[in-house]
Amino acid sequence: MEITSGGQRAVISGDLFHHPCQIARPQWASLPDTDSELSTSSRRALLADLAGNTDAAGGSHFAEPWAGVIVNDGDAYRFEPEPTD
Repeated sequence: MEITSGGQRAVISGDLFHHPCQIARPQWASLPDTDSELSTSSRRALLADLAGNTDAAGGSHFAEPWAGVIVNDGDAYRFEPEPTD
């Protein structure tokens, strides 16, 4: 789900990511992924879209902190949680 307001964007991943480790390893499928090739390509596309900008990303299935940003990490990606203070 994408939310835009005041020139800012936030994306809630829904069932696309079940654990933050899938951000670094989008090819790691979850049990609910019935089409692992499609889910992998979908995760990679979203990560490429979000990485390197200030768009907020939220993982519906993540434990707290569940919101942050996606950053490039070499040839992979990393989830940087937003401070909760």
